[in-house]
Amino acid sequence: LETALSRSGAAEQYQEIRKSLRKDDVDWREYYSNGRVGALKCNPLVTLDAVFRDALALRDSLARNDVSDVLFGWIDIKTALMDPITLPAIETPDDVLDFCEYVYEEASKYREAAFIKYSEDDMAFVYAKLPAFLRKLTNHMYLSVPSFSCGETYREYYSLYDAAERAQKAADEVKGAEKERLEESSKKAWAEWRSFLGEHRTELEEQDTLYVDNIRLVKLTRKTDYVALANMSQVISLFLRDDVLSAIRETLEKHPISTETRRSTRFGEMVISGRENNVHTGKCAVVVDLGGDDVYAGCLGGGNTPQKPFGLIIDFSGSDKYGNGAHESDFGLGAGICGAGVLIDLAGDDEYVGGMGSQGFGFLGLGALKDCKGNDKYRVEEGGQGCAGFGVGLLVDEDGNDE
Repeated sequence: LETALSRSGAAEQYQEIRKSLRKDDVDWREYYSNGRVGALKCNPLVTLDAVFRDALALRDSLARNDVSDVLFGWIDIKTALMDPITLPAIETPDDVLDFCEYVYEEASKYREAAFIKYSEDDMAFVYAKLPAFLRKLTNHMYLSVPSFSCGETYREYYSLYDAAERAQKAADEVKGAEKERLEESSKKAWAEWRSFLGEHRTELEEQDTLYVDNIRLVKLTRKTDYVALANMSQVISLFLRDDVLSAIRETLEKHPISTETRRSTRFGEMVISGRENNVHTGKCAVVVDLGGDDVYAGCLGGGNTPQKPFGLIIDFSGSDKYGNGAHESDFGLGAGICGAGVLIDLAGDDEYVGGMGSQGFGFLGLGALKDCKGNDKYRVEEGGQGCAGFGVGLLVDEDGNDE
């Protein structure tokens, strides 16, 4: 690991993350050792080493192979059950849309199998509770530890409770005149604890509710058929193949479009745009743009609702701006929530300003951002840029001086 870190230039980043995890562990060791929560089943520092090893190995592999070829050789799930897919010919702009719709239809079959054990209420719960879940893990690695904003309140609450318990125990263990004095101290300690609880009850109850919701969300993931989910993601990753992107580009260059081409499908609107400076908004399921300095607003490029489980952006050239950082771009720009989202930019000095869960974010799905050329800038709020939970998050930048 040390050799790989040194060669990759990631040693400093690794040490910073390790220092942060160790501080979390020290800060909350007493909280865990007092029996209020279950013991940890893994050592996060060991897990960090494994993550870095995998990430560095993946990067080395990506330098030699196509993204789609690497992606599922890296996942430790057997996908041999997937039926072979025959790529259709791509010779006209309509063929491009036919291909996108075909991939979505094939992926949809596996998505349905992946979540067949989920009820409608289960799916609604995942979509509704994921933002709070992600915010929790952004500021702390343990689900059962209060958020930083409430951490001091929890410490004071348990400190007062422990003091009252000790005072009660001391009073119970003595007799005579000393007992009366200790009982009075115990009453005062319990009164102080009850007073504090009354003042902070809402804050503490909100944290308890959040914890219960987060645990339910984790338990729901056990219903997932991960082989089917991996197969769904593998189908969607066809968009990442260099030969597919080349075929789409060559077709659209041979048959230039004078106006925007649109098609309505059960997955949402699919759009092909020309080389003008376009502004793409709304909730299109597919946007293919030939060039120009374009603006992408909202959560395009994300598969993030039951009605829109897949999202795709392919932009062939131009210095483009993706997102505005506001919450309207949450779970877009290459994000897959119980689905898949892919953003591919082939050239240009681009700016990515994502909200929560974007720029290569997957939760029970695949989220991928691939940028091939240009000096790019990346900004994201919470959870993104190659981040995942029970899925795959991938950000691949192949060239350029980036920030």
